[in-house]
Amino acid sequence: LKYESGDLLSIIPENSSQKRLYSIAKIDKNIVLSIKKHEFGMCSKQLNNLNKNDMISASIKPNKEFHLPKETREVIMISNGTGIAPFLGIINDENNSKTKKYLFWGGRTKESYQLYSDLIDKAFYKQNLSGLYISFSKEENHKKYVQNSIMEKSDLVSRVLKNRGFIMICGSIAMRNGVLETLENISNSELNAPLNMSLIKTDCY
Repeated sequence: LKYESGDLLSIIPENSSQKRLYSIAKIDKNIVLSIKKHEFGMCSKQLNNLNKNDMISASIKPNKEFHLPKETREVIMISNGTGIAPFLGIINDENNSKTKKYLFWGGRTKESYQLYSDLIDKAFYKQNLSGLYISFSKEENHKKYVQNSIMEKSDLVSRVLKNRGFIMICGSIAMRNGVLETLENISNSELNAPLNMSLIKTDCY
C-alpha cells in the first residue's frame, strides 16, 4: 500500500457502520497511530483490547492536503494530544531532511509526553527536527497552552510566514480555533498583514 504521514486509516468498529478516521504516521514503513481511549469510544476500546498479532480490517484514505509540502524550506507543526501522530512520521522521514521543522505540542501532563519522547529524541539525533516547544495544561504551577508557546515564539512564526513557509495544525477543533486566532494576531502585529491562509494546512476533529 502507498501512503504518507498525514493520510488517514479508516476503521469500522464492531457493531457499527460508521468509519473512524485516524491520522497516520509512517515510520520505518510501519503505520503508527496515536489514539486516546474514550470511555464510550467503540473503536478506541476495541483497539485497546487487541493483542500483538491480532488482525483488524482497515483501509487507507489519502489526505493529500495534509502532506508535508514539497520544496518548502521551513514548516511549523502545531498539535495537541494525539494530533501529534502525523508529525511524528514527518520528523522521522529522512527524505525531507532539507526542510527545517519546528514542533509545537500541547498535552495535559509531563507523563503524556513520555509516550512520544523516544521518537522525538530520534528525530533530534538525526537532525531532522530544528525546534521543540511543549506546553502542559494540567501541571500545577506550569499550566500552559500551545497558543502560549506560539506567542512566545512569535519571531519564529512571523519569519516562517514572511518567507512563505507552511504551518500545519492537527488536533482538536478547539485548539485549531485558538491557534488560528493567535496566528492572526502575530501576522497583524508583526507583518502588518492578515494571516495568509494559503500557507495553513489543518486536519482537526
